[in-house]
Amino acid sequence: AQVHGKLRVNVAYRASWFTQVRVLLARTWKTMLRDPSFVWLRLVMYMMLGLAIGLVWLQLGDSAGIVRDLAGGLWYIIAFYVFMAVAAIPAYIEEKHVLTRERANGYYSVSAAIISKAIVDVPFQLVLALGPGTVSYWLIGMQADAAKYFIYIALLFLALYASESFMLLIAAATDYAL
Repeated sequence: AQVHGKLRVNVAYRASWFTQVRVLLARTWKTMLRDPSFVWLRLVMYMMLGLAIGLVWLQLGDSAGIVRDLAGGLWYIIAFYVFMAVAAIPAYIEEKHVLTRERANGYYSVSAAIISKAIVDVPFQLVLALGPGTVSYWLIGMQADAAKYFIYIALLFLALYASESFMLLIAAATDYAL
């Protein structure tokens, strides 16, 4: 065992790394589905925001004069969706305390916990990108082209996923919710 600060860490894990990831995937998935604030409340908030932004920039049209308006709408969509990820910091800090205790007991490694969290986050971030992104895309009146729509959704997903990952990094670097 190694001592890190006041914490004694057992570096010999009881299960293989793949078993750790598999078990943590199942646990993280169940935890997310059981927590209404993490999934369902956030989805409702994002949908309302997508609707509000879509109504503000309702059917802009396709003339050259609306380019700045469209850029403003796209900026607000990305900015608000990314900034709303800050709400996840308290939950991540709570998870961090559990991770620290269970890692010290030799249950699993940090890498297994982070990989399982990253994998489980993908479908939730995809739902958060698809639902509100679809609403705002069609309300704003962007081009009715499937390729452009999917590029928009993919970029929105990547922005959401990156912001959630950054909030996880912030939570890992602090002990208290802001």
